[in-house]
Order: sequence, then structure tokens, then C-alpha cells
Amino acid sequence: MSKNKKREKGKFKDYNISRLGSHKLVDKKLPSHLGQLGVAACSWQDERMPDVLWMCLIISQIPREKALTVFRHVITKWTEFGIDNPGSSSLGLLPEEKVKDALRELCKVDEIKYALKPLLLFPFLPHFNLWKEAIGFEPSSDDWNTLSHALLKCDFHQSQEATDCRWVKLMFSIYSRKLHFDETFRERVQCYFEYPNRGDQREVRPSIRATEIGIDQNSSSEVKKAFFQLLRDGALINIISHICNQNINIKETLLNNLIKIDLLS
Repeated sequence: MSKNKKREKGKFKDYNISRLGSHKLVDKKLPSHLGQLGVAACSWQDERMPDVLWMCLIISQIPREKALTVFRHVITKWTEFGIDNPGSSSLGLLPEEKVKDALRELCKVDEIKYALKPLLLFPFLPHFNLWKEAIGFEPSSDDWNTLSHALLKCDFHQSQEATDCRWVKLMFSIYSRKLHFDETFRERVQCYFEYPNRGDQREVRPSIRATEIGIDQNSSSEVKKAFFQLLRDGALINIISHICNQNINIKETLLNNLIKIDLLS
């Protein structure tokens, strides 16, 4: 082996990369090894987070210890109802009576109902009428600010709030027996059950994220598309509202000229 090749091998020996020659050419493309197995990337920010928005709203507004207690109650009760995935898309595939019972368990106190109020900004939400009935409050313009706060807290996939939401998804898979572990993982699984009070969290939290990302994802592409469209619309509404409140002349101009903005175009 030449010195240059030795140097190259030594430089990249600790990198988690594969050699070009180990990939197979498929339709003029070189997919990754996971891609060859049919495993596709699934972004937390763009795909998985919108599906668990109700968790994001709770963990960002309720004190963490209380929010985790609520999550534990939901995990226990919902899995007893036969629910193995807490995402909105999966709930949308279930019978109305089962979803109504699940939401009744979630929305037992006004504090949780009020935290979930921004969900009612999304009329495309699966079983929207059941969410509206369970929450019992009407949404307001202030809910856009609440929603922004929740998204800022949970947007980064490694944040504490995002990790807590991802832990909920993981525990649903464990409770519903969709996820099995070898006996050698007994202590780590016990850390999941007693999260965040057992084990070195510098190891437990990355383990939660790494395991959650491998769980079957069932988020609807239509829900995600509508979610981000409505976010853009809501941001535009807030910007226009702020400008109008700051400058009465602009407000009068908009009203006098009857300018119509088609937010859904």
C-alpha cells in the first residue's frame, strides 16, 4: 500500500462513512446502505414534530414535572385503549369513540385544555371536532404566540422539550409491545421507564432520540403540508396585524382600498 493511501486510510478511519466502491448503482444513483434496505430519512422538524404538536404545546407551557406526569398517564391509558402511536395522523385512523375516550383522559383539567387551545387553529387536524369538544375553549389570535413559543422550544431535535416528546413516542412503542429489547438492555429500559430520574442523562437522552428515530412513522403528508401552509398564513396575519397597530395610516389605507389577501392561494 502506498504512503498516500495509508495516510488517507488513517485520516478517515474514525469517520462513520462507507467507501464509494461498497455502494450499488441503482438507476444512475448511489443510494446509501440504509437506502438500499428501504429505510428513508424522516426529519423531526419537518415530519415528526407536526404530528405530535399536542405534546409540544403541553411540554412548552406546563412545568416539566407536571407535563411528564400527564404524559405518563396518557401513555398508560391510551395503550390500554389499544392506541400504539400518539401522533395525530395515527389517531385519525381510529374510530371516533376510541379517540373521544383518549382525548377525555388527556383533557381532564383546564390547565391542559388551555395549553392545547392552539391546536384549534388547525381545522385540518384529524378528528378536529373531537379535539374541539375535548378542549372546550375557542382559539384566539394570542394562540399564534403560544404556538410560536412551543415550536421554538421543540424545533431543535436535541432540545430537552423535543427529547421529552420523543420519549413519549418511545414509551408508546414499549408499552404496546411493538418494541422489544435484549436482556442486556434491561438497565437502559429501566432508565426509560423512570425517565428522567434514573441513569446518566447524558447517555439516556441520546439513547431515547436514537431509538425513537427508528420507530415506524405514520405521519400524513397532507397533514404536514397543511400544517406548514397554515403556519405561513398565521405568520403573515401577525405581521400585518402588527404593522396595522403601529401605523394607523396603513390600517386606514388597507380598509379604504378593501385590499384582499388570499392566504390560501
